[in-house]
Amino acid sequence: MNQQKAPLSFAALNQRYTTARFNLLIMLGFTLLNVILIAVGSSSYMLFSATVPYVLVQTGMYLCGKLSADWYEGDTFEFLPDTVLYIMVAIAVVIMLYIFLCWLLSRKGRYGFFIAALVYFALDTLFLLSMFSASLIVDLVFHAWVIYYLIIGISSGIKMKKAPADEPVATGDHTFTSLPNADEPSSDTPDTPDTPDTAENDGESNDENGKE
Repeated sequence: MNQQKAPLSFAALNQRYTTARFNLLIMLGFTLLNVILIAVGSSSYMLFSATVPYVLVQTGMYLCGKLSADWYEGDTFEFLPDTVLYIMVAIAVVIMLYIFLCWLLSRKGRYGFFIAALVYFALDTLFLLSMFSASLIVDLVFHAWVIYYLIIGISSGIKMKKAPADEPVATGDHTFTSLPNADEPSSDTPDTPDTPDTAENDGESNDENGKE
């Protein structure tokens, strides 16, 4: 007989959600680091990074003759103006800002911003697949890792919204409390005031007691 798994507690769901946010932030940090590394002419590359911003900056630098001479061996073409590089860098910055806003605004259980981040990173993964080679397998594994945790974050966010009311639990640097169940009476509901009839009956009872 199959045993049904008990639902996760609100605290456990919150922990998963926080872990998903942390993974998104780490991915953004490594993406920024990779862009800086290629901009200063380094050949180092950090995994756990978005691909498109890095490739944009690298391509712009290549087309504008900003990379080392080793990149141009056997190539003969006229370099493009620096304006092309500036445009590509600007696009890369916009993408990283988009990821940052998805992370920032996903606080307090707003899992919709995880969905926005997932849409971008799925496209980023498709772009990486379009350049597929054996050397990119590890990078693809890390892309799958980020996508997995974004999905975990979305799932946990949805379940937290439906979870029974619980004690407030910190989500990042903010506090998130699950929404109360609509079928349960709210503890914040004010007491119902006495109706005029009730007040009148209380007055009559007091008069009778006085006469006695």
